[in-house]
Amino acid sequence: MYGKKSYPLISGKFNSNEALSIIMSFYNHKINYHNIQLLGAMEHNDSSVSAIEQKLKSLQNTREEIRKLLTDGIEGDHQVEVMGYIEIDLNS
Repeated sequence: MYGKKSYPLISGKFNSNEALSIIMSFYNHKINYHNIQLLGAMEHNDSSVSAIEQKLKSLQNTREEIRKLLTDGIEGDHQVEVMGYIEIDLNS
């Protein structure tokens, strides 16, 4: 069975602090994963070091942008709707 499948990862309404915690958790895990990949690539003088460093920088920038949005851009206990999906494409 080839094709694309989409699975819900998170879908709901949260107060801004809960939304921030949930989203930061995802980004922190992804950043930690790539940090481990970077260490392995550096140990083996792998050519992927630069690409991993770029990915890390992009993830860190996005994480900071979201943090600012949910802390600076919202006053009080505002409700935030968060939706995230995992899409898997077996045709690629």
